[in-house]
Amino acid sequence: MTIYRSVVPRLIAAVIAFFVLPHAGQLAAKEYTYRLDLPEGFVFAGAGNEGNSFLYVHDRFPLSFVIRLYDGTDDAVGQLSVALGKLNATAETPDAFTWRNVTCAVSSFTMTHDRPYGGWALSVPLLHDNAVIVLLCYAPDAQRTDCEPFIISCLNSLTTDRASLTTPGPMTTYAFPAAGLQPVTLSIGGRTITTHLDAQDVEAAQFLIDTEYAVLRYYVEHPQWKEAWQRYYRAVFRDGAGRVKRCAFDIAAAVTTDDGPDENLMLMQTLLTWTQGFPYERGTPTSSDLTSAPACLLGDGNDCDARSLLLAAIAENLNIDATVFVSRTYSHAVFGVALDAPGAKITVDGVDYLLGETTASVPIGQIAADMNDTTQWIPVTVPQ
Repeated sequence: MTIYRSVVPRLIAAVIAFFVLPHAGQLAAKEYTYRLDLPEGFVFAGAGNEGNSFLYVHDRFPLSFVIRLYDGTDDAVGQLSVALGKLNATAETPDAFTWRNVTCAVSSFTMTHDRPYGGWALSVPLLHDNAVIVLLCYAPDAQRTDCEPFIISCLNSLTTDRASLTTPGPMTTYAFPAAGLQPVTLSIGGRTITTHLDAQDVEAAQFLIDTEYAVLRYYVEHPQWKEAWQRYYRAVFRDGAGRVKRCAFDIAAAVTTDDGPDENLMLMQTLLTWTQGFPYERGTPTSSDLTSAPACLLGDGNDCDARSLLLAAIAENLNIDATVFVSRTYSHAVFGVALDAPGAKITVDGVDYLLGETTASVPIGQIAADMNDTTQWIPVTVPQ
């Protein structure tokens, strides 16, 4: 089975009140633990008579997105086949794979209604809800290639519990299964630290970035361009946080020496100083211009948003509330951490985030005077 990849081939309810929107662009069900972070523009288009299937369509692109829920968690492969059968779809035999320690299933499919369609389907057990969720996203055959990044992005946005908010999504996990750990040596705060990344982490993270950037490009002139930016960085953060989780714990264990009240502040200052010494390099004009978190750790060239996302990923893995702020006006990004210390801050939902400038050798809490208009910064808050 082949999944859309830029380099390597592989891989709403009966009543709308059933759903809540915890963040712009996010869809969650009141009665279930799952969330979906769909691209801006999807609207509710109807529900099945059984009360367990819901259809969304995009207001600008020829995309359809279906949610189906089934009782029980014992047969993700079988439930995927059932869902595709209800659409009279022709599908490859579903591939089983492991995500979040459960057996999931994925399949590409085609079908004909008013015209030929094609897309991808994903089936994931919801252990907390004793249910299986099946997601289908598809487009007319004539537009499927252009819509493929949207399709993968939609399915990959699924989260099933709080821990999955900092775990690579199911579609990237399917396309890039674990390939074995490789050692990584870091020098932080005068200490040499040995940690590990998976052998496919860099390639997988770049695939995620390329896919999400392909989606983001369609929102440059869109009225919801700001929300699209936030979603793009949320997706990149989520994937990167999962890939550097082991590294975050190893770094903290080696660098943290003080158990006092300023322990986290000292740690984040040390990490900020570390990232300020990274080689600065912007991507080519035709690329996503963003280096992934695992690539940063391995010393690849990067700039402000990549460094800020890496710091946020490390902090969140250590249960330190963090965020990233991006600005189209300033063409810049900074890191924010919810720690009590003097310095420049931006308040989001009542929380003060101390700012960190990753590209200049200044202490945490200092940013350039010509970038201190807080209204020009867009917060990329991490879902809780």
